[in-house]
Amino acid sequence: MAIMGFGGGALIGAPLGVKLMDHFKSETSVGVAEAFVVMAALYAISMLFGACLVRVPPEGWTWIAVPLGWGVFQSVQKCMPLFSGPFESAAETCEAPQAQLS
Repeated sequence: MAIMGFGGGALIGAPLGVKLMDHFKSETSVGVAEAFVVMAALYAISMLFGACLVRVPPEGWTWIAVPLGWGVFQSVQKCMPLFSGPFESAAETCEAPQAQLS
């Protein structure tokens, strides 16, 4: 989804910005400030909508959609929990197996 943001910005944001600037332009303004305010409001609404959809999965949920007992995936499922807790320090977070993958 992160990569999709770059393409979405170019595909949707650029034409929308041009149309909004054309809509808000006047003899004293090119409409950039007004277009930014409208686009910021749309961005905030879409981010809040997305944040309402994201939830922590239930206890026992694994990130690999393979049943336990299927060879190599069994050891991965046991050692890499998706969510280890809300109160980790930065040092603990950097030591997590998930952080070592990036």
